[in-house]
Amino acid sequence: MASIELRNVSKVFGSQRVLSPTQLDISNGEFFTVVGPSGSGKSTLLRLIAGLEVPSTGEILFDKERVDNKPAYSRNVGMVFQNYAIYPHMTIYQNMSFGLESQKIPKTQISQKVKEIAKLLEIDHLLTKRPGQLSGGQKQRVALGRALVRRPRVFLMDEPLSNLDTQLRERMRKEIRILHDTFQITTIYVTHDQTEAMTMADRICVVDSGEIQQIGTPEEIYQHPANIFVAKFFGSPAMNVISGRVIPFKDTLAFQPDHDPGHLSPLPSDVAAHCRERGLDGPVHLGFRPETTKGQNNTPSWDIPFLPVTIEALGSHYQIHGEWSGQPLSISTTTRPGERKIVNLIIPWPEVHWFYDDGLRIDFSAPVRVRQEA
Repeated sequence: MASIELRNVSKVFGSQRVLSPTQLDISNGEFFTVVGPSGSGKSTLLRLIAGLEVPSTGEILFDKERVDNKPAYSRNVGMVFQNYAIYPHMTIYQNMSFGLESQKIPKTQISQKVKEIAKLLEIDHLLTKRPGQLSGGQKQRVALGRALVRRPRVFLMDEPLSNLDTQLRERMRKEIRILHDTFQITTIYVTHDQTEAMTMADRICVVDSGEIQQIGTPEEIYQHPANIFVAKFFGSPAMNVISGRVIPFKDTLAFQPDHDPGHLSPLPSDVAAHCRERGLDGPVHLGFRPETTKGQNNTPSWDIPFLPVTIEALGSHYQIHGEWSGQPLSISTTTRPGERKIVNLIIPWPEVHWFYDDGLRIDFSAPVRVRQEA
């Protein structure tokens, strides 16, 4: 097991920068998930840590020791890929033992280690078979077992479940997390799937266009997104974000949406005070989660007229997609509304997420942000 540090690590291919200078600190034994859309740079980050790519700048350290100047085979890293990467001409036992045999470990020790891990992964009855005789889930267990049997310092996984069906993915998510809790190997798990990131990680690193957008626990990422990209990337349906302006209104302030300027929403006194404190007298973005559309008694609320267009019945709840004067909105509710009939959405102001016009989060509980002039 090892702690991992990235100090100003970047990667450039030709004239294209795929990873901007990056700082990361991953604790010993942590399950750290890197998530982002395709092409965001997350797999490049993993390959740099594994030693499959050389950084253009910066240093990579395991337990305070530099490893970016060492070859991949000397870093004691276990990797699991999306395509399994197991040898089709070998038996499962041979696939799992191959790395140990290359280290000249005695055969009796190899047999003991392979059988121990195979039993833990419930593939001990498959050791004499070849990969072509296995299902996708079984192949993924073999790939996990081959990495685990070496007892690596660092475990790296690059979208290992993306080829599996939904039910098997759910089961494997739980089993991978159980394996991590059992062996406590520092794990970096790359995925584009927000559900995998939220359910498996101790901490999540959100990447987009080669830049780290936010690092935090699943709860922090979901409840306090650092910017609009993070806010909309997590959640299904995605967070609703409405652009508009804060303007004077009678003896307080109001939010005026760009798409419906005539619909002014007066702000509660405490929210108006925060806006004045931060000089919010112009463009802002307001967001709310689809599930937070029902106010409580005596709670100041933002009222929105909503026209349902399509209704998706999902058993325990409904996902409803519609609009507010041409602005697309989505909500989740346990009550089915009438189609093509305007309803009033009631969003408690404490549940509203505020963002500056540049997309960064406005945190009313934090010190006032000093804004840089262009």
